[in-house]
Amino acid sequence: MTKNVLTTCESCQMEEAAMVMADHKIGGLPVMRGSDIVGIITETDLFKLFIEMLGTRIPGVRLSAELEDVPGKLFELAGVVKEVGGNIHGLGTMLGETTHTQRVTIKVSGVDMETLRKAVEPVVVKIKDIRTMGM
Repeated sequence: MTKNVLTTCESCQMEEAAMVMADHKIGGLPVMRGSDIVGIITETDLFKLFIEMLGTRIPGVRLSAELEDVPGKLFELAGVVKEVGGNIHGLGTMLGETTHTQRVTIKVSGVDMETLRKAVEPVVVKIKDIRTMGM
């Protein structure tokens, strides 16, 4: 048991709560409304959010690629996906391999893997992983 319990508030953003949990290596964070506990955010809640953000439950092609970190590049990637008939159901970005790139992961339906690969190759720096999932 801990005497000085870390908490979050009901209007705080999930990513802030996740950062507190990760930084302090804790698996749950009580949610407060004033001095009342109104819930708890757990690691499972964060896993569910991660699954939803990346469109994991939707069948399609999962693409992870390095993309130049410049304005409009993500828009360009989305446009290429649209041009080949794809629909983006999930998207996540994170720091890339260099300070000039970002890692982008998207879940796309409505297009096969090879068509998507050929379409995005001219737009991305490098495809890190591409696979069909849930079909």
